[in-house]
Amino acid sequence: METWIFYWLAWVLWIIVYFFDFDSRRRFCYSSFILGCMITSTTYISYSGLEIHVPLIMNCITGFILLAKSKGKFIRVSIAISLSFAYSGLKLWALFNPLWLFLSSSIIMALICILEFYIFVDDLQSQLAIALISTSAGQLLFTFVRLSYGFTVSIGDLAYLTDVVFIMITLTLWFKIRRFSEKIEQTVKNVSLKFKT
Repeated sequence: METWIFYWLAWVLWIIVYFFDFDSRRRFCYSSFILGCMITSTTYISYSGLEIHVPLIMNCITGFILLAKSKGKFIRVSIAISLSFAYSGLKLWALFNPLWLFLSSSIIMALICILEFYIFVDDLQSQLAIALISTSAGQLLFTFVRLSYGFTVSIGDLAYLTDVVFIMITLTLWFKIRRFSEKIEQTVKNVSLKFKT
């Protein structure tokens, strides 16, 4: 079930990026990254009995590259660390006590990201970077906790990719809706000023 959900959400994200991002260079980079994650979603590297999926490595590297281009790195790294603990905590909560979760952990994590980013981070590039880093680090932390309990796990599986894509779609749509509402508000103010004069 996670397979078709991931691919469906990834195609929705690709459509949003490809058709609604007007910067051609950024659109090419982001859409290539999404297609690369889709292509390598089942590819993994085996090391000491662990299966590390390639998209997790791609997400982490891309997140650090995007974060290196932003300003105020200390605040953004602090937010990424807190969100990585939140992501792994939600995953552990869903694993060990699923009755307490009234929503999917993906939806709760997306809402937590929106809340923190609304307060601390304005630009979409930093939001995406923090989300990629925090989900990657949270997935690693979640995997190491599961390993300590004796579970057999693979790092960065399709459930993780589904969470990442859902969070990316939510953040992108939230950002676009905020920008659209700001433009409408500015237009209404300009029109009302013209009528007053």
